[in-house]
Amino acid sequence: MCIVTVSTVMNEWRTKLGGRVAIVGSGQAAWAWGMGLMHAGIHITQVWGRHAGRGRALANRLDAEYQSIANITPVSWEGDVLLLAVADQAVEKVAAQFECGIFQHIVHCCGTLAMEALAVHPRHGLLWPLMNLSQAHENLLQGVPVLLEANNEPLREILEAWCLDLQAHPLPSTLTQRTSLHLAAVMTANFNNLLLHWGHRTLKGHGEHRLLLPILQQQLRLFAEDPTDPFARQSGPAHRGDIETMNKHLALLEYDPEGQALYRSLSRLIAQLKSKPGHD
Repeated sequence: MCIVTVSTVMNEWRTKLGGRVAIVGSGQAAWAWGMGLMHAGIHITQVWGRHAGRGRALANRLDAEYQSIANITPVSWEGDVLLLAVADQAVEKVAAQFECGIFQHIVHCCGTLAMEALAVHPRHGLLWPLMNLSQAHENLLQGVPVLLEANNEPLREILEAWCLDLQAHPLPSTLTQRTSLHLAAVMTANFNNLLLHWGHRTLKGHGEHRLLLPILQQQLRLFAEDPTDPFARQSGPAHRGDIETMNKHLALLEYDPEGQALYRSLSRLIAQLKSKPGHD
């Protein structure tokens, strides 16, 4: 005899409820979420967008219907969850263009925007991955922390189920935690990418930038293994006060005033941090 519990029925109902998604947007975030959710078995019903070329391309890739929101407002949509993959500053305006039925939810995926930006709709939430979404593919979010919030329990369970289906790590969050992580991500990933750019251009004609990979991997390994402040492992000429070497480096950068300014600024900051108590 097969015994079906109330919990099993509710979980199946919630899975089905979150199993049909309409996406608003056709940029990098829309592609990343769309491809990831489709690969996880979530049915993408529609792609809504203002740019027909990109929107139709994404809809075709997801085997979904394309809809333009250029001149139609407010609109009804097909699905259980409406995912707004649009710029932070556009979320409230775009959310107001859509109607939500009694069992429909609306979600945005912005790192620094409060969930209440969607307060025009009674059932709303957000999910934000701690990952650069510029290169969309099916497994992009695998192993990635995804911060989420929801103003109702069914939606929270749907978003957690999505993360597990994507093999991501769901993390219930607050706005303060999320914005702090967003800032940390910008400083460690976006700013670091700028430094990688300078490493690439400095080596141009003198070796491939892949030669820097072992030292970068060493830094990342230590960052992963050691929870203490990474500045405790700081090294280099600025840290040891080696003026002669720094002047040689600046001379090599004479062709690159921006590079010189960056080198001076970061070297000065390293020296200042070392001089503070606790950084000897």
